[in-house]
Amino acid sequence: MNDTDFETLMAYADGELSAEQAQAVEARLAVDAEARELVERLRQTRSELAAEMDVLLTEPVPQRLIDTVMHHPMGAMGGRAPATEAVALRPVDARPLDASAQPSSRATTATTTA
Repeated sequence: MNDTDFETLMAYADGELSAEQAQAVEARLAVDAEARELVERLRQTRSELAAEMDVLLTEPVPQRLIDTVMHHPMGAMGGRAPATEAVALRPVDARPLDASAQPSSRATTATTTA
């Protein structure tokens, strides 16, 4: 099993595939015992981790952490960095890149706005 197969099965176990992709995985699971076992292990692990993380999500935030954040320069601004300038990337050449083109033939430039 290669990395792509593993990632696809993980996405399936997490419910992140389209209906068409899920059908393809289900067809594979019907004939591949190793893939079925992996999906079951991934689902079990996710279930166990979710139960552990739910406890953390319901704990109150420690006052020490709140104080640290509020006294940090970013915390005083509500978590926003001071806006000095914005950078927007845009393609220089919007034509499709063909297989024979060199990587430098399709560059991206930065446009700075104040």
